[in-house]
Amino acid sequence: MSHSARPPLPIVLHVNDVQTVLEATIHRREDNSIVNLAGATVLRMILRDADGVQKIRTAVLSTDGTDGKVRYTTADGDLDTPGWWELQCFLELSGGKWHSSIFRFEVQSNLAISPSTSPSPS
Repeated sequence: MSHSARPPLPIVLHVNDVQTVLEATIHRREDNSIVNLAGATVLRMILRDADGVQKIRTAVLSTDGTDGKVRYTTADGDLDTPGWWELQCFLELSGGKWHSSIFRFEVQSNLAISPSTSPSPS
């Protein structure tokens, strides 16, 4: 059995975004049915930044697992590089270990602002 993931990512992610939920629904590639993740013992999201640096993060079930949804909420330092990133899920179930399809998403740069900068009058 092989698996694919369909992450409904936001339209735009930015460098240093925190508390952004990366969520994927795991499907069987053979028949497109949703994989029941309720019995999963390991759930990971592997993020690879534009420089090729991999970050392996512990993911959680979005609900009870029967809907095949897994997610990770970004923390400080996760989205630290602008450019095209890749995301892949890794899961372990009683029947084996699998990697999902790899998906690409963009992390965009931000305009520079210092903490002491006051807004300009309009």
